[in-house]
Amino acid sequence: MKKLVMLLCFLILPAPVLAAPTNVCHCFKDRSFDPANPGKSDEYLLATTQNSFLAAVFNIDKKYVVKTKMSGGSGTDLWIAHFLAQKTGINAQKLISDRRTAGSWKSVVSQNKIEVSSLGQQFKTALTAGVADELLAGIIADQMLVARFNTKPAEIKKLRDSGATTKEVILSAFLSLKSGRNAFEYYDSVAKGRRTWDTHLNSLGITAKEVELEIKK
Repeated sequence: MKKLVMLLCFLILPAPVLAAPTNVCHCFKDRSFDPANPGKSDEYLLATTQNSFLAAVFNIDKKYVVKTKMSGGSGTDLWIAHFLAQKTGINAQKLISDRRTAGSWKSVVSQNKIEVSSLGQQFKTALTAGVADELLAGIIADQMLVARFNTKPAEIKKLRDSGATTKEVILSAFLSLKSGRNAFEYYDSVAKGRRTWDTHLNSLGITAKEVELEIKK
């Protein structure tokens, strides 16, 4: 009887309720460093640092980046679309729309008659090889770190070879820029459980809310 009642309730639910949202929430409850709970705000810190960096290098509003992700948009697509837009002058939103129908960024580049050689050798090689979008976005982020933070390519390679994600590479490079210490030291200490990201940032006297302004500087 109980199962029958549950089934009837399910069948009479209005369509909007049945169609549960598929978007992943990018909300973060813990956004400030808590000395009693180090690491609690790490996920927020990683996300806000990457969003701030992406917004700064492409001169776009960070709120737009966050809103796009919260509505189910791809952060990977943001990196690639705005990189291509910066190189070609083609509207980034058009490129993102093209990506939804084209099936791959390689097809988008071809459809828009973008000269692949103008995108840099590393990106060209990866795009031609048909690598995953995440790898293309990572190549762009790494190039921007070299150009904007003056991070050494060898240092980035060491981080990547050790398994660091794009968010971790960006935060490691940011901490290195602010402290003068090696970026890999930061990543390695967190990866091995000796320290946390928010502990490292707090040791520099910077709060998560100040990261965006520090990156803009």
